[in-house]
Amino acid sequence: MNEDIRISALVVLRPENDHADSEPITSEVVGSYMPARAAVGATTSFFAEQGFEVSDVVAISFSITGSRSRFENLFGQKLNIERRRGGELSSVRLESGSLEFNLSALPRNISRNLQAVTFTPPPDFGPGNP
Repeated sequence: MNEDIRISALVVLRPENDHADSEPITSEVVGSYMPARAAVGATTSFFAEQGFEVSDVVAISFSITGSRSRFENLFGQKLNIERRRGGELSSVRLESGSLEFNLSALPRNISRNLQAVTFTPPPDFGPGNP
């Protein structure tokens, strides 16, 4: 039942220029955090070649969508998928409890372009969340 579910993760690209300071990313400075064009092309092509649907890149990130097994096979990590009553997807986490994949299973020429591949946490409010 959970094997064929389609899920999405956010891919956050590493900036082209290193940022030793930890200033927050705002609209004023986001341009300095942009990834290299070559890194964007290589990374989006890699995930598409692995069978993921790849969204358009917006600023420093894009999303990938695929089956549970596609994620588990590529990253070598098991997922826990929770559903609400009625079958609606509630949350996706790694078996370890983390939202963020370990990138070590990816080829080095791809992982070096990435800041993170992560699932978004469920909201702290709304149905089922007091």
